Amino acid sequence: MLDLARLNALTENTVTAQEQFDLTEVVSQVIISLESKITGRNLDVDVQMPDEKLMVWGAPACITQVCYNLLDNAAKFAAAGKRTGKKDLGRMAMTYGYVYVASISMGANKQQTLKALKEAEAYKGPSLIIAYAPCINQGIRKGMGKSMEEGKLAVDSGYWPLYRFNPELAEQGKAPLTLESKAPDGTLRDFLAGENRYAQLKSIAPQDSERLQNDLEKAYNDRYQLLKYMAAFSGSAEQPKAAEEPKVTE
Repeated sequence: MLDLARLNALTENTVTAQEQFDLTEVVSQVIISLESKITGRNLDVDVQMPDEKLMVWGAPACITQVCYNLLDNAAKFAAAGKRTGKKDLGRMAMTYGYVYVASISMGANKQQTLKALKEAEAYKGPSLIIAYAPCINQGIRKGMGKSMEEGKLAVDSGYWPLYRFNPELAEQGKAPLTLESKAPDGTLRDFLAGENRYAQLKSIAPQDSERLQNDLEKAYNDRYQLLKYMAAFSGSAEQPKAAEEPKVTE
């Protein structure tokens, strides 16, 4: 995003060389400089410029940098995107065996949220709470006033699981993981369509969007089944014990 207010403030204290130059030549040079990055991500660039020169007045170096930044970001966040799945921070923390972990969404379950916060505070060791917290950059079509409702939709669709992992339960021979969300209800596509960050991809690259949504549905169904399996596991005394609070000496 180009912040013109900041640029105006900058130009008040900065002197730039003003001259007349061909804007089409600047854009062409920028595309050439980014060619390896664009082709390396299997992207195509549709360039439509006038046949004749497009002469403008300004600072060529500044305009070149702005064009480069815009095209570089477009290539970086294009539909090709990141092909591998996200790291599961919650499950990664569980592998330590002595970290309290919870995944919460206040819009979906206020009681579970409160219980997780209380348990995390009382736990004698490191605690990690991962919360679904909508922000304006998600482009929620209902508006930010519906962020609690969005949190519930995220959980119902399987996009966001609810659970608590308490290592102290393993010491009692109980399952340390408590899964508190139901299986995905099949509304994942409706949920994704309600946020501009996903809906825009469908309008720009419908085939990529369809394939990625299919992959997401499978991934989230598989994740739920894995969490369900983990929640059925009974802990043992051989598992790592909760970390004790460090003793402070004067």
